[in-house]
Amino acid sequence: MEKRSYAKAFQRRRCIVPLSGFYEWKKEDKSKRPFAIHLRDNSIMSVAGVWERWQRGDEAEAVHSFSIVTTRANTFMADIHDRMPVILDERDVEHWLDPEVQEPEQVLPLVRPCPPEWLTAYEVSTAVNSSMNNSPDVLRRISVQA
Repeated sequence: MEKRSYAKAFQRRRCIVPLSGFYEWKKEDKSKRPFAIHLRDNSIMSVAGVWERWQRGDEAEAVHSFSIVTTRANTFMADIHDRMPVILDERDVEHWLDPEVQEPEQVLPLVRPCPPEWLTAYEVSTAVNSSMNNSPDVLRRISVQA
């Protein structure tokens, strides 16, 4: 919401990005270790997002895009990274999506870290670092975080 480019979308074009999980990289010295993070008790998380419709230069076709809303890390994620997606409680999804809610103050309380006990993580192969490695093997568990 702080960036001007997202302010209108935050106000009027909020969406949910359903995810089974996400990756984050833990910095250690000069290396980064990738982790797969997901919910402990649900297969899909409802992540807060905003969307936009825009046109490039003189192109006739509109482009639709979205961004995931992030927040500071909760105590679970803080060991891996300092930011995390806003994972909404099921009870908050309807309010986040309500087109009548256009004042940022009405949805800002939802932009917070989820409870740490919702999450679990495990280390995965650095093969996940390249989009050329598009196979289920990149999800193979190396170690358990919590």
